[in-house]
Amino acid sequence: MFGTGQDTAEGDSDARRAQYLSLRDELRAARRWQELLSPADRQCLLADIARVAITIGRDLHPDRRIDDLDIGNGAGKDACPRERLGYLEAVWPRLSATLRRIESAPLTALSREDITTSVERGSVRRVVPEAVLTAIRTGDLFTLDPSKTELPPLAILLRGRLPRRIVQRIATPTTKTPENLAVKSVLIGLVQDIRAIADLAVQANAPDIARRAEALLRSVRRHLNAEPWRSLPATAGAPIRIPLPATLPPPYSFIFETWRRYRGAFGFDWSSPIFHLPVRETWQLYEIWCLFAVADALRSLGFCPTHPSDGFALTRSGLTLSVARGRPLRLTFTASRRGRIRVTVTYSPTFARIDDSNQQGWHSLSHTLTPDIVLEVGSNALILDAKFKTYADPGALLPDIQQMHTYRDAIRRAGVSGAVRGAWLLYAGAHGVREPRVIGYPGATAELPFGHGEIGALRLRPDDSTPILPQLLAIFLEEYQMDSESGSGFAE
Repeated sequence: MFGTGQDTAEGDSDARRAQYLSLRDELRAARRWQELLSPADRQCLLADIARVAITIGRDLHPDRRIDDLDIGNGAGKDACPRERLGYLEAVWPRLSATLRRIESAPLTALSREDITTSVERGSVRRVVPEAVLTAIRTGDLFTLDPSKTELPPLAILLRGRLPRRIVQRIATPTTKTPENLAVKSVLIGLVQDIRAIADLAVQANAPDIARRAEALLRSVRRHLNAEPWRSLPATAGAPIRIPLPATLPPPYSFIFETWRRYRGAFGFDWSSPIFHLPVRETWQLYEIWCLFAVADALRSLGFCPTHPSDGFALTRSGLTLSVARGRPLRLTFTASRRGRIRVTVTYSPTFARIDDSNQQGWHSLSHTLTPDIVLEVGSNALILDAKFKTYADPGALLPDIQQMHTYRDAIRRAGVSGAVRGAWLLYAGAHGVREPRVIGYPGATAELPFGHGEIGALRLRPDDSTPILPQLLAIFLEEYQMDSESGSGFAE
């Protein structure tokens, strides 16, 4: 039987409400991202991206030295920056000697200072008229004895009296100069970086690195506690932002040049603005983190990155990584279980509509589609789409599930027997709120934790240690493993 007009109207109303809820969640997540990620969660996203990226770089270039953050050999999850510590240890003897040279004779400048002087006890010089008037208005005056001293003109006007205290302006030498403030900022930056190196080394189970970092930290702090640095105020921001003269004495130039080389030699600079993205960019950070979470999950399943892989480049300045929508990043992973299995992971691939039925490769049956992450094994694919929002409301979930159906049903591979075997959503979920870990269609059970594995949603967050993503990928790979010769990757 056909539905009534009332049923149709109610269905349209439900669809509009679902679209509204979905759009509301996206806008709220973009504007109030702290509801989904705490500052600690956000830093964890950045640390994970750096850790996995460097691991992939080392896998792809095992014979090359990467002048960047290193990975500890223990079970720790965070990166242990061995190369950064090695650089600081190499330059520190000369840097320390230069600091001692400055400490023995720091740059000084004349500083104008207003001090309150007792007129009764000493001479007064460099007094401006405004200071005299201010002292008179206080009414704190004393009387001079005309028999012992000649009255000055001011005392004659005040009937033999003078202000007891008066403010005078004097010039005194001071070490509070831009050059010295910038050096103290360098020392503070070194203390912060070395402390972070020690903490990361402990987490990465590298006690030798932690001990070396602590020893270097003590040496830097000894300078920071010496004069003139101890008496100078701490300045916010990088030292290169402090206005400095065009010409500097050689000791100061050496310190600032060493600091610039240190900051410029490492691709993953924890103080770089790239690790403090604007609020409106946090959704993209989560999307990129999901990509690296997939790569990390594959490595945990025994797959290793191999060539060809696009998006990573090893240059003289270190490991560089290019991740941008519209410019696919492609990684190839291989494993030697049951033959040599190849998995291709592509970020932001484009599936264009192909009208020619004889056209080979992946395409869309309708309009052009661009999912976030696609895994290809042979002629089968798994699509993952990152959603930076909550998914506790079933109504808000509906439009996203419909999008997954579109990906699964419309994307095809011509020329061979293959298709999209699963399309899953990856949700950040609300910070501190318990939400379902898995929503599968059909529903998940104890025997089938991901339903049939074709359509569903996962809650994927940096603060959750449960290996839910590797479990989903393992099911997909176990069911659709093929020899690496049977797949040829996505069509260009």
